[in-house]
Amino acid sequence: MGALTFLRGRRAVAFGGACACLLTAAGIGVSGSSASAASGTTTIRLVLAWYPTPEYGGVYAGLKEGYFKKEGINLLVTPGGPQVSATEVVGSGQADIGYLNNDETLMEANEDGIDLTEFATTYEEYPEALEYHKSNPISTLAQANGKTISGVTGSVDYQWLQAKYHLKNTVTPFSYATFAANAKSLLLGYAPDDVPTLAAQGVAIGYVPISDSGLDPYADILFAKSPYVTANEGLIKRFLTALGEGWQYYRNHYLQVNPSIFVAADKTTPLATDNAISKFEDPFIFGGAAATAGIGSISISRVTDTYDKLRALGVLKKNLNINDIAIATLVPKLLPPAKQGS
Repeated sequence: MGALTFLRGRRAVAFGGACACLLTAAGIGVSGSSASAASGTTTIRLVLAWYPTPEYGGVYAGLKEGYFKKEGINLLVTPGGPQVSATEVVGSGQADIGYLNNDETLMEANEDGIDLTEFATTYEEYPEALEYHKSNPISTLAQANGKTISGVTGSVDYQWLQAKYHLKNTVTPFSYATFAANAKSLLLGYAPDDVPTLAAQGVAIGYVPISDSGLDPYADILFAKSPYVTANEGLIKRFLTALGEGWQYYRNHYLQVNPSIFVAADKTTPLATDNAISKFEDPFIFGGAAATAGIGSISISRVTDTYDKLRALGVLKKNLNINDIAIATLVPKLLPPAKQGS
């Protein structure tokens, strides 16, 4: 296989546990405050859960094609990263809207007293998976028992798998290099990121979705402080309209949009790999309920199911009112365009 230079794993930290760094002028768009409006526009400060990547393709397509401007929104984007907790950034008022790893994280934040509400998702199909070397495949999650797993320490998904399948594993921190060095090991990560990224490094992997276990949260969710959502439903609908149009454009034009993402990102991921990720993530974003209810849509029943499972697992200790932490009526019914090409 030769010498490998491994790129940074994008899911190497748990966002809820990271510290919130002071946001600086790293944002993309016209700077300003959400309390002010110029020329009939309103500024929304958006913080990402991670560095600019194809999982935010709709955001960058919306900026590139002027969809946010058309909706009267001046969107100011701040990248995330390992030292940025989106829950803390939004909770402290440094941003209006944020992305979170999944709604499990949002529930934990609410239990900790940060009053947040989710209103849209990126991934209709949950992308977290147990990933294996194709030379040593598994076909079920239960077959992970006894294997070394490279993954995020304290992962709720792993706690769920442990409880359901009575797993006993050696767990190491998330590391592409550690995973690649042991062909019998597994990686707990995001399949749309990891499969193309590792393939570019000469490591062929497959995966078994965590959703096979019955745990099926939304991923890369959009959220804001609950009072902000209540007071700005119309504005959020306009934001989601522009974002949905961005995703519609991005589906068949990611090759044109990705260079703008690459310019904004740290340069550890080559543009060719981002293009491969865009292609691989397509069914996760545009499949499932997106095909009938609209891109980014969520359902209260699915959020409730995740909540019930986390309560049964003991991860959540307090009762939460799902209607206080999730609203499913703000996403416009913008359906995916037909996919062109391969």
